Amino acid sequence: MQRNLRMCTEEGLFATPWSIISVPGNVFIAALLTSALGLRESIYGIIVSLPAWSNAAQFLFVPLLSRFHSTRRLTILLSFINNLTWLIFALSLHKLAAGATGTKEAFLLLSFLVISLSLSVASVSWMAWIQEWIPDRLRGKYFGGRNRLIGIASIVFILTATWVLNHFGESILAFQIIIIICVLLRFVSVH
Repeated sequence: MQRNLRMCTEEGLFATPWSIISVPGNVFIAALLTSALGLRESIYGIIVSLPAWSNAAQFLFVPLLSRFHSTRRLTILLSFINNLTWLIFALSLHKLAAGATGTKEAFLLLSFLVISLSLSVASVSWMAWIQEWIPDRLRGKYFGGRNRLIGIASIVFILTATWVLNHFGESILAFQIIIIICVLLRFVSVH
C-alpha cells in the first residue's frame, strides 16, 4: 500500500504542469490562443466553455465506456488520447499561426473538444480507480499531504513557465516548449 501511495503522489507531481495548462482558460493557453494565434473572442469563448460542456456531457460517456473497460484502463486510455491531442496541437502551432482563420479555428475547436472530453472522462475514471486502492481511513490525511506538495509544484511550474515566456517572448516556440514539457511529464505521470 505504501508503494501505491508514493506512486500516486509522484503521479500528481508529474501531472501538475499538465493539469495547469489543460484548461483552456488558464493564463498560458489564453495568451497563446488570443495573442500568439490571434483567435477571435467568440471562438475563444466557445473553446473556454468546452470543459464545462464536457463535464456536463461525461455522464453519458462514463456509464457506456465503463461497461467495456475498467476504471484503470479508461484512465490510461483517455489520458493517452488527451496527451496525444496536446502533442499534435503543440507540434502544429507554427502551421496554425500561419494558417487561414477558418481552418485554424476549426482545428482549435476540434482539438479542444477532444482535450476537454477526454480530460473529463479520465478525471472521473481516475477518481473511481484510486478509491479502489486508497483505504477510506487514510484518504483525508493522505490527500492533504499530496495536495500540499502539488501546490508547491504548481508554484514552481508557473514561475518556470513565466520565465520561459519572458526569456523567449510570447513566441510560438515558447508555448511549444511549455506544452511539450507538460505533455512529457504527463506521459511519465500516466506511466
